[in-house]
Amino acid sequence: GWWATLDRELAPADLYHACGSLTSAAAHAAARKDRRAGRRSVVIFDAVDNTFEGNSMVGIPRVLRRIHLARERRWARSADARTTVNAALAARLAARWGVEPPVVIPNWPEPPPSGVGEGSDRIREALGLPPEIRIVLFQGRLSPNLGLDEAAEAVLRVDRACLVLLGFGVWLERCRARDRDPRFHGRHFTL
Repeated sequence: GWWATLDRELAPADLYHACGSLTSAAAHAAARKDRRAGRRSVVIFDAVDNTFEGNSMVGIPRVLRRIHLARERRWARSADARTTVNAALAARLAARWGVEPPVVIPNWPEPPPSGVGEGSDRIREALGLPPEIRIVLFQGRLSPNLGLDEAAEAVLRVDRACLVLLGFGVWLERCRARDRDPRFHGRHFTL
């Protein structure tokens, strides 16, 4: 339904930035529609993660996984440009897709000049954590198949450490419930 809605309602553009493999189909469809109307548009395939080597793919039957891998490869190859977030991922995707490595656009800021921002520790301050507590940070979508349960259990085995989840998603309330669980007291925080 989402792709159909985009096909119907997306206004023509000069550039379609497909953030992740699922958005790529819609971007390519829009570019094809533009070509039929005599317009030229560009598609950028932005591989924000390694979708087909992630935990959510573990249970997918092999034949379906191969079909989806072929789709992703076709979308990546037919894009006008490809980008990703780090060099290691760029190399893996290039090998899988049979293309030059995607351009790496890091998704973190440059470090500030020496002395600027030193002493700022917003997560530690927000949670009232002392400096001797190590923070294991997960930032992103709070959902199944991401290892959140396993990470919560694992951090209990690490001295002076806590797991901090920074994000949103269908597991937000589940994660907040673990914050309140006495077993994880002081070791699990959801922001």
